[in-house]
Amino acid sequence: MPIFLGYMPVAITFGAATTSFGYPLYVPILFSAMIFAGGSQFILLAAIQNGTPWLYVVALCALIDSRHIIYGSLVRRIFPDRLAARLPLAMSLTDEVFATTLTQREAEPTRA
Repeated sequence: MPIFLGYMPVAITFGAATTSFGYPLYVPILFSAMIFAGGSQFILLAAIQNGTPWLYVVALCALIDSRHIIYGSLVRRIFPDRLAARLPLAMSLTDEVFATTLTQREAEPTRA
């Protein structure tokens, strides 16, 4: 619930920004369903408004989201071994989930 509450202001801001540019309400909903990275959503919105070449947009989004490579390598040891079980968890890996996971893992007593 705290993670959800943390996302709400960003989601509302993104929806407000998108509709302020004149897009219908389904556009921010579609962005959120297709792009699971808040920073990339804002970049894409600004890029569309400014006519930025798509290659630059893709490169910038990849650069911004490359932090997930580090996140993934650190939490990989607690993910299941089977790929089918790991994929849904990997798709839900966000900054907040990563921080919460590490905090909870450090709070657990070590096994002897």
